[in-house]
Amino acid sequence: MNRKTQSRFIVALCTATLAVFSCTSGESTAPPAKVAALPADSQPHFTVLLPTGQAMTTGTKENIRLAVLNVKPQSCYITAPDWLGLHAGADSNSVWTVAPTSSGSAVLHTSCIDYRNSVPFRTDTLTVYQKPVVIPDISGIVPVDVGDSIDVSYDSTNALRVEVTCNNCSTAARLTRVSENTMRFFAQAVPTDTKDHGICFTARGLDGRYTQQWCVTVAIMPAQTALYSVPAAIRASELVPLHTIPVATYDKTGQSNHPDFMRVNAAWGGGNCYMVFTPYFGSNGWVENPSLATSADCEHFSPAAGIKSPLIDKPADGYNSDPELMYDSKRGCMGVVFRQVVTANIVNITTTCDGKTFSAPRALFTAPNHSAVSPTVTQGPDGFNRVWYVDAGRVGCTNQGNVVKMRVATTDTAGLGTVKFGAEVTTDLDQPGYTIWHMKVRYVDALKQYIAMYVAFPNTTGIGDCTNDDLYIATSIDGMHWTTYPTPVMNHLDKRFKFTSLYRASFQYDATTDQLRTIVSGLEKSNWGQYGVVHSYKALVNALHASTTVAAAQLVPSQKLVRKADPVIKKVITEDRP
Repeated sequence: MNRKTQSRFIVALCTATLAVFSCTSGESTAPPAKVAALPADSQPHFTVLLPTGQAMTTGTKENIRLAVLNVKPQSCYITAPDWLGLHAGADSNSVWTVAPTSSGSAVLHTSCIDYRNSVPFRTDTLTVYQKPVVIPDISGIVPVDVGDSIDVSYDSTNALRVEVTCNNCSTAARLTRVSENTMRFFAQAVPTDTKDHGICFTARGLDGRYTQQWCVTVAIMPAQTALYSVPAAIRASELVPLHTIPVATYDKTGQSNHPDFMRVNAAWGGGNCYMVFTPYFGSNGWVENPSLATSADCEHFSPAAGIKSPLIDKPADGYNSDPELMYDSKRGCMGVVFRQVVTANIVNITTTCDGKTFSAPRALFTAPNHSAVSPTVTQGPDGFNRVWYVDAGRVGCTNQGNVVKMRVATTDTAGLGTVKFGAEVTTDLDQPGYTIWHMKVRYVDALKQYIAMYVAFPNTTGIGDCTNDDLYIATSIDGMHWTTYPTPVMNHLDKRFKFTSLYRASFQYDATTDQLRTIVSGLEKSNWGQYGVVHSYKALVNALHASTTVAAAQLVPSQKLVRKADPVIKKVITEDRP
């Protein structure tokens, strides 16, 4: 081949092959770079592995895994609704995490880019279920004597199934099912260990994998007859035994006092229980500011959403105390009545008609200091509101001549924002041998009577003051004249708890079940808390009537049988204490 022909051949070859390197006539070149050949099967492949069963539970986190072939690195992408909480891992072609904040059916679109810049994709569906919930009818720690049993009923939602176990029971207790949703815990012996014992409910979620557990702790006590306790018939009327009810407080201590609760049937209340209470850590009146909590079952309370906590701030001068709920069914409005203690007792009210915004407090009436303790309000059968309170004289807590007074509203048509009360009158409510302290009155239409629940301490020199109260009830047709019982419904020496004193109780009566639900505040050593109990009202009243035959000596405590207050309790407020 001559030089001219050779040159033309080289140019043609370079042009035909589109070489990636520079080609110049007469120059020597290095071997051309190798280009990776496409595999024999060059089609893209990818699979998406969703959580098992293509389902999961809201609030959890799981992985979505990808297996890819013949696609570009880091080219895969998944789109889904924002509430699914989808995020790529370090390698988007390998792992994505999903953390849903809501429930529902989510459509996922997965796409990758292959080496031909095509975008193959596929569509999948992931179902997200709500977390399962089990609600036992008892919360907190429930004390049971050896040889006694306690029944715990439960409801569940969003649960595939509920598994019930006797927690750390061994030979100390046994568990049996007495109905579809009720378990019986029978205490056989006092445990020798310090573990928690009781009933645990494990709910398995609808996705088949998620589990959550709720436990009711049972404290097994030695079987014995307690000193200075209520008669057995009164204890036997308890359908749900006395137990703790945890309540969160704005000061983060969880110590609270002076509860009042009721169901609110206004549209904004949804039939939920509302509770007003005050923190009381260390018996410190400076934190004793009314706060609100809500509950669907009047057992498990949470701070009321969207409402300032505390609802009422401490006044610049003095302190707050003794909150009470008031309801206007005609207008669907709720009031929080509370006592401001300065140089006098000012009984105030703040109201809401939407459950969120509250009016500025206004005074309902004023009384000399210690003369309007624990105000309580209810509407009578005539449509008029009445308010009762304790006149504790000049000294408050240690006064032994307390009387219960009442005022009647001046009109039955006034809303909570304008209601006014007339002059006070003295009722005949009196607990013989005792001094009445904090109280709650409610008119029960189904029973056609007023029920008063109050704490009282014995008129015993050197013993009696408001640091060792027991809980009593009384009934009345007109709110002025009362029938009392000599035996307490609950005794502060109840051996199930180490109470120093009971303080204030609130209650609700259910006519369909004849159940009286009570929440009472109590002092255990130096800790304030809330306690719940449910009685059969008929059985309780029958037991109270029968208790009139109990010898008086069994009802009057001696100094040896009174638990003294823990010495570390702060006495910040020296007038109305503890």
